Amino acid sequence: MMLSNNENLYLEIKEIIEGTRRYIAKKINSSMTIAYWSIGKIIREEFQIEKRANYGKETLKKLSQQLTLDFGNGFSYRNILRMVKFYEFIPDRQKVTTLSAQLTWSHFVELIKLDDEVKREFYIAMCKNVRKYCN
Repeated sequence: MMLSNNENLYLEIKEIIEGTRRYIAKKINSSMTIAYWSIGKIIREEFQIEKRANYGKETLKKLSQQLTLDFGNGFSYRNILRMVKFYEFIPDRQKVTTLSAQLTWSHFVELIKLDDEVKREFYIAMCKNVRKYCN
């Protein structure tokens, strides 16, 4: 069956729009992942939460409330702690930048739960391969 010129035009434009949306989604995810890492770095290095146990916990809860009001649920106390753990998990910004182009924040949330570095590296490789073949 032959497509009409209008259908070909539509399909060509549709592909451009869908490709652009995929590209933008990847860039947003990568940028947000790097932002979360940077937040974790600031809190870990400058705030030094381990030295201020109860005071630090309350301060982070207040910070979380402020950020949640301004930016939404992605800045819950629990997520802020994940950001700190993410920085501790990968303290090298270059590695984060490289991986954030290949993995989503959801991948990192799952990976930081693993204490065994060999398992983490294995799952990072698996996630990269799955994304490569599914995109």
